[in-house]
Amino acid sequence: MTAGKIYALSTVGSIGGGIVTSFYLVPRLGTRATLITACACTFAVALTGLVAGGRGRRRALLTLPALALLPLAPEASWPEGTIWLSESEYNQVRVVRRDNRQSLVLNHNTVHTLRDMETGWSGYYYDYFALGPALLDAPPRRLLVLGMGAGGSLQATRAAAPDVEADAVEIDPKVIEAGERFFGLSPEGGRVRVHLADARPWLAQSEGAYDLVHIDLYQGGPYVPFYLATVEFFQTVRGHMSEDGLLMLNVMDTGRNREVLNSTAATLRRVFPSVLYMEPNGGNFLLFVSARERTVEEVRARLGQVNSGDIIERLARKAAASIGDLTPPAGTPFFTDDHAPIEEMTRRMAKSRRQFRGR
Repeated sequence: MTAGKIYALSTVGSIGGGIVTSFYLVPRLGTRATLITACACTFAVALTGLVAGGRGRRRALLTLPALALLPLAPEASWPEGTIWLSESEYNQVRVVRRDNRQSLVLNHNTVHTLRDMETGWSGYYYDYFALGPALLDAPPRRLLVLGMGAGGSLQATRAAAPDVEADAVEIDPKVIEAGERFFGLSPEGGRVRVHLADARPWLAQSEGAYDLVHIDLYQGGPYVPFYLATVEFFQTVRGHMSEDGLLMLNVMDTGRNREVLNSTAATLRRVFPSVLYMEPNGGNFLLFVSARERTVEEVRARLGQVNSGDIIERLARKAAASIGDLTPPAGTPFFTDDHAPIEEMTRRMAKSRRQFRGR
């Protein structure tokens, strides 16, 4: 009987603690204040038990100063160069500057935007989004960015097509704030509209077709929310693309078996007729997904005609030399709303990477 009551109370406490922490404490107080509050509550419960038990009351009272010292606990130290730090209900958001290079870092050390503040380029995969306009039959009129970050892919595209009108969707308000304060993200006379929203619900409620679509959606690390990688999601994306539309999708896969990459390709091929890819940086794959059939030869020919600036020309030459058709092995599983084990694959990918490094 007693054991049953204890388990029942602990279950209620777990459910209540999860709800209060996720929906109230963290969004309003932040992670640090939430941890201090939880420690204080645990301490108070333990102290009450000591005093009510009638044993060790004096010793219990001697522990009270420790409770008062909790707010004075040292904060985590951050690497030199951190110029801004904030928290949201989704991430811990940092802006780090070293020399001329500035980066948006989420949570521990996951870089989501990187930029040389003098040149405006990153030297990373974000730059290759500038090639999208060259692969279309006509200059793009509308651009959709799902997972804006601090605007890396958006600004790269606007360097090649400055007149394009863009809708950029980002779920984290602190990431948007960082982009506006530190990365030059601005509405630019109404040509850039930033939407604070979850990508899929926003897309389901929006109207109109886009010539270019960018997708770069990660949960502060290598994990992609499963519902943003399924056949049904990509069907919705295709419904918002023009007939000549191009989807550019970043996929992170550092595993030896390329499970995430191949299953993403298998999923895309159930919706789109053409899926090409390149690997700008180790483990980061940029996919070129078309609403119509596009061959590797056609894409290489278009990239060979790029003459819109030294940096973009160099990017085009590198892409033309490495781009290829992405056809997953037969029997590769694909993702649906009913079954999308992408998180399990990502965990295996991370595990295989650690084991490979340890050899």
